[in-house]
Amino acid sequence: MAFSNIDRSHEVEMKTGILQIKSTDYCRYYEKHPYTLLQRKECWTCIYSEFGISTGNPSDSGVCEYSRYRKSKVVC
Repeated sequence: MAFSNIDRSHEVEMKTGILQIKSTDYCRYYEKHPYTLLQRKECWTCIYSEFGISTGNPSDSGVCEYSRYRKSKVVC
């Protein structure tokens, strides 16, 4: 089953909590995990995403936690 890449930028901007995402989704707030070798800007490799990789039970669907990080950043 193939998944298409979906730009979720608007949803990320509007969301105040956790956003359900697919591994192939992406947005303008993407920041690459330091350990990834992939060059694709997909949620799967973003520092704000959680796909259960650390639990040993990874999934194709996960959550975007950008809104939680955004609240902790101070804007000058």
